Amino acid sequence: MRLVVKSYIVDAIDTFYLTNDYKMKRTLLFFLIFLCVHESIEAQVTIGAGITPKSGAILDLKQNSNDGANSEKGLLLPRVKLSDRSLLDITGGVSGLDANLHVGLLVYNLARKDANEGLTDRDQMLCPGVHAWSGTAWIPLRKYPDRGLMCDGSDTGEFEDCGDILLDSEGNEYPTALFGDAGCWMVRNLVSTTNGGVTLTENANANDASDKLYYAKPNGTASEKEYGYLYTWQAAMGGKVATETLLSADGARLKSTIQGICPEGWVLPSDFDWNKLEQELASKPSQYSDLTAVSQAWTPNYGTMQDWRPFASGADINKGWGQSFRSKVIINNKQHTLPSMSKADDANGFSALLVGSLQSGTGQGYGDYSAMWSSNDAFTAIGADDSANYRGLWHGNNGVFRGNASKSSMISVRCKLAE
Repeated sequence: MRLVVKSYIVDAIDTFYLTNDYKMKRTLLFFLIFLCVHESIEAQVTIGAGITPKSGAILDLKQNSNDGANSEKGLLLPRVKLSDRSLLDITGGVSGLDANLHVGLLVYNLARKDANEGLTDRDQMLCPGVHAWSGTAWIPLRKYPDRGLMCDGSDTGEFEDCGDILLDSEGNEYPTALFGDAGCWMVRNLVSTTNGGVTLTENANANDASDKLYYAKPNGTASEKEYGYLYTWQAAMGGKVATETLLSADGARLKSTIQGICPEGWVLPSDFDWNKLEQELASKPSQYSDLTAVSQAWTPNYGTMQDWRPFASGADINKGWGQSFRSKVIINNKQHTLPSMSKADDANGFSALLVGSLQSGTGQGYGDYSAMWSSNDAFTAIGADDSANYRGLWHGNNGVFRGNASKSSMISVRCKLAE
């Protein structure tokens, strides 16, 4: 047998002879015997339990041999303070390390450099979290905000995942929720007046389609900001022209690409988007509301049907998917004739508030119904119609109304995450 004496073995022998501690000598002796009986050491290791590691793993961290959950503890990475994302050097550590030899090095950074620390250059941002060395820079496993100078994105309303609170450019907060294939939606009425590169004017007296960029409070005077604002269609569109009308074949209808007055990265939903949302709430009512089933399943015919969908009568009228949309919140002391069943806006419910509309300065249906714009013109050529498409809800009918309203009408806006 050829004995391969590694440097760490030499170090162990030196320690053995230099120590006066009997227990230490005994431990080192056993260690030396183990090291020296093999020509070299090629081993796989399990840490956390005295069991065999998986065959493909050099290091296997686990507390039992389960193929599923096999531990009640995690791996605690070394905590360090990085000095600069472009430098391998760790504050207080060894400097001058070979950048290429350390590709893949993984650490948890504690250092923070953002606006709270007076930072003004985004390229110099450094945020707490797990980072891996790429050879030229430390790459965060959870990306930094795309905009702003705060690690938590709080200065820009940086939005990362559906379910997060969205902040618009004015600091207004909006809960968000994912509705299956229908995508991510705001679940609170819009209250923005300056998004999308436009600035709106508060004016409740829009009286024709040429009164473009107007907004107003519900009922003209409601001060509750969570009720949102009401907008003319031109204001909701941010002055943009529609991309399609309701004459488009259902299969050709498009997801919206129009930001309008919505926050950056969000759009005013199209008729197609609203149909997808209706289909989702009709097929899975219990996921978003207290309603367990609807009286009629969604069919493709509903995609082009005007008026109330579904058609329901008698006992079935109590089981339309409009219930899944409507908030339980009572406004203006108007009790709901038929029960509204949406979950709250912080519990994955759409939670549409019945704040009514404004018509030529007069509040209508405050506490009775909700109307929300889409980005579609009505039935004539694009831009040639004074009417636009919307969705409506009323506590006296458990369907969802698909219809058209004058572009000077002032109604609510809900935004959808752009895709």
